[in-house]
Amino acid sequence: MARLHHPNIVEVYDYGEVGDAGGTRPYVVMELVEGRSLAELLSAGALPWQVAVLVCAQVAAALTAAHEQGVVHRDVTPPNVMVTAAGVKLLDFGICAVTGEADLGDGDEIVGTPAYLAPERLEHGLVNPATDVYALGLLLYRALAGHAPWTAASPLEAVRAHREVDPAPLPGIDGLPAEITDLCLRCLAREPDDRPNAAQAALVLAQAAGVPVAPAAATAAKLVTPSAVPAVLPVGRAFASAVASAGAAVSDQTRVLDKPGAWQRRIAVAVVAALLIGGMAA
Repeated sequence: MARLHHPNIVEVYDYGEVGDAGGTRPYVVMELVEGRSLAELLSAGALPWQVAVLVCAQVAAALTAAHEQGVVHRDVTPPNVMVTAAGVKLLDFGICAVTGEADLGDGDEIVGTPAYLAPERLEHGLVNPATDVYALGLLLYRALAGHAPWTAASPLEAVRAHREVDPAPLPGIDGLPAEITDLCLRCLAREPDDRPNAAQAALVLAQAAGVPVAPAAATAAKLVTPSAVPAVLPVGRAFASAVASAGAAVSDQTRVLDKPGAWQRRIAVAVVAALLIGGMAA
């Protein structure tokens, strides 16, 4: 994590362990980021599409940089996206993993937030950047529509929806470019190979948001490599003003599935087993 340096990723300065009478404890020294979480902004409903697209463009740029280094976040959710006056920061790489490793936690658990888990993560496969792109699609959908593509009352229902239920179409949004609607649905494809990579998503989002991109990326058509996409740099006062307007009426009401908590971050194998057994019995 300390090797990731990008304007849209929180900076990690140091990490290690300290020992005392109570044992050994890990520590992380990170950049101080002041702003509001995307979860807080979304508690008031959908964002103006221009703000939603710009925020997600910066998340996609952060993911592009991470994936280029072989790092998969595995918990791209609204609480882990901080919106500041200078731009967006992707936070909390606490359960990140290296591409190609077994996609499990320390106790052979599936880790992550049920509402943002890609369906293939239930298969106990290998860590794959496509799972972050799926979560990006959910972020984009939520920011545009003001709600998730599915309704789920429990973690188990959320996991089942990703595997078995097609996402509801985005509602009509005046002025939203068709390529953003298309991108959102492609990011939510059940099959990882049917999704764009983070660099491709960053390019489409940045262009729709009016953020300049490198000429090499703009001419790359369908084949966009991570190194072709620059950082979606902080955009100054215009961004700060748009975000302030979008969040002016933030309420205290948030959806249960978006509240961070231990049950969201770690799904016991027993829960997943129940889902799989239920699917086989159906």
